[in-house]
Amino acid sequence: MRTTTRIGALATLLVMVPFGASFAQNAAPPAVTRIIVQATVLKPGRAAEWRALQKNDVVPALKKAGVAWRDTLETVFGDQQEVITLRPLQNFAEFDAPDDVLTRSLGAKAADALRAKLQDCTVSVQRYVIVRQDGLSITPGGAAGPIRVTTTFRVQPGEQPLFTDFLRGDVLPFMQQAKAAGKITGYGVSNAAQGSPEQGLRIMTTYFANLAAYDAANANGGLAEQTVGAARAAQLGAKQAHLGQAVRVVIRRRVADLSY
Repeated sequence: MRTTTRIGALATLLVMVPFGASFAQNAAPPAVTRIIVQATVLKPGRAAEWRALQKNDVVPALKKAGVAWRDTLETVFGDQQEVITLRPLQNFAEFDAPDDVLTRSLGAKAADALRAKLQDCTVSVQRYVIVRQDGLSITPGGAAGPIRVTTTFRVQPGEQPLFTDFLRGDVLPFMQQAKAAGKITGYGVSNAAQGSPEQGLRIMTTYFANLAAYDAANANGGLAEQTVGAARAAQLGAKQAHLGQAVRVVIRRRVADLSY
C-alpha cells in the first residue's frame, strides 16, 4: 500500500549512529549526552495516581536535587501502559553514593514511602542508559516538540564505518533541511548502552509539533521525498537498506506537567 511506503520511508530513514565507532588517532571524540531511561509499565487503572505522585513529589525532589532536566513520555502508538522517563546521567559514580536522588532530596523515611506508593502503581520498571550523539542531533530534548517518533535500528555487522558516514553526510543534512522547512522540530540520534534490552541498537527520534505535522510528513511520498526529491530519497533508502533495518517504531507524547 502507498501509506505503508510513506511511513516506511520516514521510519527507515531515521537512523542511528553506530555504537563503538572508531575515531582517528588524536581526534577528539564526538560530544555526547549520557541519559538514564526508565521504562515503567503501569497497572491498569493506576495511571492517574502514578502521575499525581510524579507531579507532586518526584519532580520537585529531582529539581531540589539539582537534576538539570527530566522528560516524561506517554505512549501514543506502542505499549499503552508504558511510560518513559529520561534524565541526564553525568557519570556512573552517582550510583556509588549510599543514598539515591530521592533519598538525598526527601530524606530516607519520606523517600521510602514515596517509592512504596510508586511501586504499588507499577507492573515493572526497567532502567537503562542511552548515549545521545549531540553532533548528529538537531535541537533534541524538551525544547524540540511534544511528539516523538522513535525508530530503533539494527546495523548490519561490519557496516558501522559506512553507517557513520551515511548519518553524517546524508541523513543529518536531509534532517537539517526538513527542520528549516518547518516539517520537523528536531532530530536526535542515540546508542542503546548499559542495561538496554538489546545492547548496541541505534535509536533515532524525530520531533514534531503535533500529530498533524506527522501526518503531513507522511504525505506526498514521505518526508524524504518532500525534502530532497524522489530520486535522492530513493538513493537514501537504498543506501540505508544495505546498512541495516528498522526493527521498531513507537510514537510518544511529552507530558508537560511531568517534565521540565
